[in-house]
Amino acid sequence: MINEKFIASSLCGQNILFAYGGMPCILWAMNIDEAVNAFGALAQETRLKICKLLVETGRNGLPAGDISLALGIPQNTLSFHLSHLQRAGLIRSRRAGRFIIYSPDHAAIDALILYLAETCREKAQKSA
Repeated sequence: MINEKFIASSLCGQNILFAYGGMPCILWAMNIDEAVNAFGALAQETRLKICKLLVETGRNGLPAGDISLALGIPQNTLSFHLSHLQRAGLIRSRRAGRFIIYSPDHAAIDALILYLAETCREKAQKSA
């Protein structure tokens, strides 16, 4: 489990190293433009559902067809939303034969959560 207090107090605009699922990872300190872009992508119900499904599915991801079936989203609509999430850096895609597999970018999602936590923590400290 990640020591959230250590990470939140160590951000300060720099990359940090931590263990994610037993694997060392580098987490960047997300800037405001990246955060706005990511939050904007998630501020739409279908994209939020897609991201949630992919996070629940894990690192192996899902083919676009399975996402479409699981959420009842037509393929052309799904393609639009997947592209939006990819441009925001929240998901990744890879080709596996004739399928495109989509998976969450856990580092980007974690950076977004930590950006929000750090911003709220700074606000709370200033108002205390």
